[in-house]
Amino acid sequence: MNNLNKDKELVDQFSQDLGGVFVHTDLKILFNEKNPAQVYRRIDALIKNKIITRFIRGVYINREPDLEILAKKLENDSYISCTKVLADNLLIGTSPQSSIDCIKRGKTRIYFDEKITVRQFGVIDTAYFGFKTERGISRATKEKAVLDTLYLLQHGVKFPFDVYSDMKVSSLDMTLIRKYLKSFANPRFVAFAEGIINENS
Repeated sequence: MNNLNKDKELVDQFSQDLGGVFVHTDLKILFNEKNPAQVYRRIDALIKNKIITRFIRGVYINREPDLEILAKKLENDSYISCTKVLADNLLIGTSPQSSIDCIKRGKTRIYFDEKITVRQFGVIDTAYFGFKTERGISRATKEKAVLDTLYLLQHGVKFPFDVYSDMKVSSLDMTLIRKYLKSFANPRFVAFAEGIINENS
């Protein structure tokens, strides 16, 4: 069996465990290859034969990558929020299958290719909270996802739904919302968020 066929089998075999997302080190280990030049040749062969594609330098994906895992590989300290979390908690309709929004410290980074967009929004440290981590993936609570969405909206970010009317907020824990809002040192945002939530209640 030549390297290409063997490498394709390895990629197919481990795609489920890795969510269809491979960093350079993953492929090097799968290949059991110590020669750096040979690792790159084998990766290039997989790309040429459309078995994987290069999403960004050092990160490769198959045809149906898990976007949550991809987001984690791109920004290890980010957490999933906004549209995905809102949709999963039935606060809005379905979320786009080709994009995902995350929150991180520091500067905003937008990663994309022809089919996929991963938006990693940078926030100040006092707004980086309200998430839980399970099986290595951090996700906002639904309450924090609402506030993240409103926070980004106020900073000019657009969403694939009408934030003013499409969010069903009746299931939110308002005690938790009020607790979260105390961490935002911006009275204007607090008033804005409370107004939107009250209008949709």
